[in-house]
Amino acid sequence: MERDRKCVLMTVFQPVPNTIQCDAIFLLFGQRVENVYHVEVPGGIDAPEIADTANVVRDWVITSLLPQLSHNITFIGVEAKNLSIEDGGVH
Repeated sequence: MERDRKCVLMTVFQPVPNTIQCDAIFLLFGQRVENVYHVEVPGGIDAPEIADTANVVRDWVITSLLPQLSHNITFIGVEAKNLSIEDGGVH
């Protein structure tokens, strides 16, 4: 006899001290594609640091990564957040 079961996934926040997550977001054939990068910031993280890191990753994607990718992919932008705190300021 089979039972109806719902799978409920719950993730518990695990802080990663002094780390910013940067998601490089692309569009490929109408699908959202993301590359995720983690950047360690030894001196602590504040809003300007998150913005600066997002800008550096954006510039790197445009100048170094994008020219090596398919011409079918469109770069949308970078989202960055502080992994040291829950709901860390997204840029």
